[in-house]
Amino acid sequence: MKRIIALVLATLMLTVVSPVVFAAELDFSGEITSQIGYYKIDEDNEDLPSYFHGDSTFSLSASLGENLTAGLSLSGLEHIFGEPWTGDITAEDRPQKYLDLDSVWLEAKGSIVPGAPPMITRLGGLNTNYSPYIADLDNAGGVNGISVDNINIGPVSVGAFYGWNNEREDKGAQIRINPNEQVEVKGTVVEADQLYYEVAGKVIPVENLEFAATYAAGENEENALLVEGQLQVTENTTVRAGYRSVTESFVDTSVYVNADDIPVDNGEEGFSVGATTKQLGFELAGDYHMYSDSVEFSAARGITLAGMNFDTKLEGEYGIEDSEMLTLDATIGYTAPNGMAISAGYDFVYEHPTFTAGLSMAF
Repeated sequence: MKRIIALVLATLMLTVVSPVVFAAELDFSGEITSQIGYYKIDEDNEDLPSYFHGDSTFSLSASLGENLTAGLSLSGLEHIFGEPWTGDITAEDRPQKYLDLDSVWLEAKGSIVPGAPPMITRLGGLNTNYSPYIADLDNAGGVNGISVDNINIGPVSVGAFYGWNNEREDKGAQIRINPNEQVEVKGTVVEADQLYYEVAGKVIPVENLEFAATYAAGENEENALLVEGQLQVTENTTVRAGYRSVTESFVDTSVYVNADDIPVDNGEEGFSVGATTKQLGFELAGDYHMYSDSVEFSAARGITLAGMNFDTKLEGEYGIEDSEMLTLDATIGYTAPNGMAISAGYDFVYEHPTFTAGLSMAF
């Protein structure tokens, strides 16, 4: 019943965003995706089995002119076909059999008061993504509130949010400074169960050379430091190097992010070097990570067979200390003329195949 009420309210919100909606023409847009295949419920949990199942998502937005937009998103419809629930899947790991209302939102562009700088104001479900380390509301599992962004004054841009979910009420802000195209500096603060902050910057001192650095931390002294640089040495070859230092519980105590989406792991410390090159139709990449004592590699190439274009890829990770292959996956994909995306693959480490067929329609 709650889901039905939420859907009714969402529909009303899309059609009654202002008193003049009925006299104006609404511009609707959205996306529907659906996938079916044989694959794991959770690719990051190798203890779970593979099943033949499918999932779907849906999003819809309606614009009234250029400055006012309302929208909603639905997700979570997953179903296992021809297989009863067994003891090898816990209640927490079972996919949902119904569409779930992710968020409903209303967004306006322009000044709040005459003479003030224009901005983007959003009410309802927030999609603020200031940082993958401390402020990624889009992946926070349902954060509602108000946000303002893109308040531009010269080279300075400011944004802020006030949000809440079932557990707490949080607020945050970010300031971005872009004096020119070669320099960017960002500062972010989030007040949640504790105070989190981040300083990040990027500089391009000369053409084809780029440096970036990020420091994120909380009041509990858990922190992450990343320094990266890359150089395009030729048209087809790029080399890179970096250093990171992450405390033992940084990921566990981070806020407003899903742990799988944080691009670091607890306790990582050390250098990394790598390169990417395109040769003879192949795109080859390799990276050595001192902090995990492993080598990541991939080889990708597009091929044509019987007039059909396929994308092929082999990728994996080799652990040097234990002299064993940690991951090794091969995939081949094809997009049919009707828009259906088909892919097949095999995990050589866990010895299980995968197959998916999906459609995505935007309107």
